[in-house]
Amino acid sequence: MLNELLDLSTALDKAGIMRYEWHKDLKPLPNASDKRPCCRIFIGIDGSVTSIEPMKQETVAQLRKWERNNGDSFPRV
Repeated sequence: MLNELLDLSTALDKAGIMRYEWHKDLKPLPNASDKRPCCRIFIGIDGSVTSIEPMKQETVAQLRKWERNNGDSFPRV
């Protein structure tokens, strides 16, 4: 579901479609860097991890986490 939202955001940018502000509870991911990369985890049909790959900083900058209260967020970072 989150990957589809990123694809949607990219498609909107390419089409020149403006969008509204982020919801107040969607916050940027903190502390992502080359030394502390975010990783994409691929899960197989049987639920096992099939691969893990670091994400590009440009992609991470577009990601958000849901944080209603300080320290109470998803995904946890």
